[in-house]
Amino acid sequence: MREANELAQWIVEKEVIAVSEEVTESMEQIEDQQKKFEEFQKEMKRNEDKLRQLNEVAEKLQAIGQTEAAEKIITQIENLNQKWVQLEQVASEKSNNLISEHEVYLKSFHSSELPA
Repeated sequence: MREANELAQWIVEKEVIAVSEEVTESMEQIEDQQKKFEEFQKEMKRNEDKLRQLNEVAEKLQAIGQTEAAEKIITQIENLNQKWVQLEQVASEKSNNLISEHEVYLKSFHSSELPA
């Protein structure tokens, strides 16, 4: 099933990006990372729709009977669902890290502006 293979490849590529840790030295870099992450989240939403459609196909195949081809596709979709959950977890962690970096930078920036 081509769509499932393409989505699986997309997940692998995005998981690598989501777990990467870039060193940020300025507010501009943090904001740039946040913008990139927002685009990533939009991509996730679009691909979530594809995953939902693939799950519907798997459910229909189960309803008409367990042929060998149907079982293979169902297994592939189940694996895809597991990878998706892992990607969501990694994305959530990345989001939390970006928020923390932003807060730390703001605190550091504000404390350096205070008179001694």
